[in-house]
Amino acid sequence: MRIRKTGFGLLLVLSLVWGLVATAAPQSQARTETKKITLLKGEKYELKAFIGKFTSASSSKSSVIKIKKSSSRVVCTAKKAGKSTVIARMTGGTVYKYYFTVKSVKINCRAVSVHYTEGSLNTTSDVAVEVINKSGVYINSVTVMLALYDSSGAVLEQKEYTFYDLVPGAKIYKLITYYGNPVVRIESVGKFKYSRSSANVYSNESKKISVTAQVSGESMTVNIRNNGKKNASGSADVVFYNANGEVVYVRPCSFYLKPKEATSTNITLYGDAVGATYQIYTRAYARS
Repeated sequence: MRIRKTGFGLLLVLSLVWGLVATAAPQSQARTETKKITLLKGEKYELKAFIGKFTSASSSKSSVIKIKKSSSRVVCTAKKAGKSTVIARMTGGTVYKYYFTVKSVKINCRAVSVHYTEGSLNTTSDVAVEVINKSGVYINSVTVMLALYDSSGAVLEQKEYTFYDLVPGAKIYKLITYYGNPVVRIESVGKFKYSRSSANVYSNESKKISVTAQVSGESMTVNIRNNGKKNASGSADVVFYNANGEVVYVRPCSFYLKPKEATSTNITLYGDAVGATYQIYTRAYARS
């Protein structure tokens, strides 16, 4: 009799456990995932189904985010600036609720100065170009077509230049040297071409970076320290100015620093940069 009772009790326990597992399994699979995503106009973001299939997908504002659904993925395309919520449902009950913010690409590009050096055969024009990312999001690189003009309005040169690590609001300088007739005007031509990884999340760490410099004769030492709590990448650009306020030399000092880590860069100064005043422009970001 005891054996029978024990067997019946064991059978009853196993039945209860199986019932609980069978009941709980679908509930453990059903979940809602929320996420905030920022895109630039023209960028795409994909939701991929690794388990199960997408059964439906909708965008609260299709004029901002246009979606294209298949059973294995939902492609979200940024059409114009604004906000939209995308809700995608899968077999098993999983729901993806993504909040999209779409921004327009806004890049300011201008010449801040031209420094002339007269030679025996021609004139050297050092054109200082300033680029500022006003899009509100980090951009890996921007390629700009720049046209240089002489006093008669003739195009002296038309060439592409690429600027890297465009942290929102930070200034980037590049010195363009042209040999020939003096350059009196510079303009950007056509559309900017940019590169960005929308799958990553970037934070602006520029204020967490401290930079100091010491000058001794024809050499400079630039000290960079990460005072933040994240690994930071970026550049401390040293811009040298002559007495007329013209840019005569630009020296980028790239870095990758862990929290509380520091590094130093030694710079050899040449020509007009010796004894010139300088300003350091720092931009830094963290990726997650």
